[in-house]
Order: sequence, then structure tokens, then C-alpha cells
Amino acid sequence: MFLILNLMLGILIIAMYVTWGFVLPLILIYLFYVYRLSKLFFKPNDFVKRLHMKQESIVTSFFLESIQGLTVIRGFGKTKEFIKIYF
Repeated sequence: MFLILNLMLGILIIAMYVTWGFVLPLILIYLFYVYRLSKLFFKPNDFVKRLHMKQESIVTSFFLESIQGLTVIRGFGKTKEFIKIYF
């Protein structure tokens, strides 16, 4: 994605140097492609972030529940079994 944008930016700079008549249309085309590519990128990116946060919350909740239940695990003498099962 960024390779295409850099290529288009390079073409824009060369066109500005050679002919000033191409500047405005090329800028508009460049902005259009940036907008389209950003729409294609941000929707899946939000989905991946949501999945990551969901997975992270599962790990965090397991860790916090384990810490809170530590006295119960030790009280019943099940420390070795807990470590064997979960770690």
C-alpha cells in the first residue's frame, strides 16, 4: 500500500517539475487513492484490534482470577495440580 502511495507521490513531484498543468489533477487523483486505500485498510484494522482486545481480556481475567483464588488454592493444598494444569 505504501509503495503505491510513494510511487504516486514521486510521479506527482516529477509532473510538477516538468509541467505545472498536471499538478491539480494529479493532486486530486493522489488524494482520491489515499482515501480509497485508507478505507480498505482501516476496516480490517479495527476488526483485528477488536479481536486482539478480546483475546487480551481473556488472558487478563484468567490471571486476575488466579491471583484472587491463590489463597483458596493454597488452602486446599492444590498448588502443584494448579501449576501442572495451567502452566
